[in-house]
Amino acid sequence: MRINNCYSIKGYVSISAKTTLRVVDHQASILFGTSITVVPIDKDAIPRYYFNFASYAMLEKRFQDENILVTDFIGRVVDITEPPSKDKGRLLRVSLQEVGGKMIDVSLWQDIATSFDQEAATQGSDPVIFAATSLKV
Repeated sequence: MRINNCYSIKGYVSISAKTTLRVVDHQASILFGTSITVVPIDKDAIPRYYFNFASYAMLEKRFQDENILVTDFIGRVVDITEPPSKDKGRLLRVSLQEVGGKMIDVSLWQDIATSFDQEAATQGSDPVIFAATSLKV
């Protein structure tokens, strides 16, 4: 692996972090064993976006401030439901858990709900991380 390059890494294991001699203050550690695959990704194939992910603690302030137009949020997919919607078309509700354990529901409507791959987000054994951008709080 080389600095400033991008890679797709598969086959790693996520475990609970050690309680002593921790390198970073995080609940999980990633183990790279003999079964990992590392494949370079062409830098030009990756869109250049900037995300400003909000923490759960920031959401209430954003809810009360009319000047904040959109919010970016990232979390682990916990559940996906399809509640009935009145006349706005298809609705999916994706429940996300942030790193601190707090939960938030993200509503996906119409074309986005239809194009969202529910099977990929729920059938795997690994946690699925979902980054949602341009959300209205």
